[in-house]
Amino acid sequence: MEQKTKKERCVNVVNVTPVTAMEMKMKNVNFGEWVRIQVTQEGKTMAWMAREVGASQSLLSRWRLGAIPRTEYFLKVCIVLATIQARPISGILEQGARTLGIELNVD
Repeated sequence: MEQKTKKERCVNVVNVTPVTAMEMKMKNVNFGEWVRIQVTQEGKTMAWMAREVGASQSLLSRWRLGAIPRTEYFLKVCIVLATIQARPISGILEQGARTLGIELNVD
């Protein structure tokens, strides 16, 4: 098997699947870890998010371990993220759903 240089491998990846660095990070991230990444990028903590959505910190910790959030909390988290990031809720809903293995098209 022919060895490709690092540059050749990168070019092939970019040509086949052009995605942003954030999208690459999100591919194998569960909902809880996605929430943590989004929250910390805004300079907030998971304790802050727990208060915002009316949940316990232990619930958010369980999400990071792979637990699936109830719909109520999923929606509350997405609304909070859309607000603090000043982004349309549709994009946040799609990203969050993707972390749960759901392809959502909110157009």
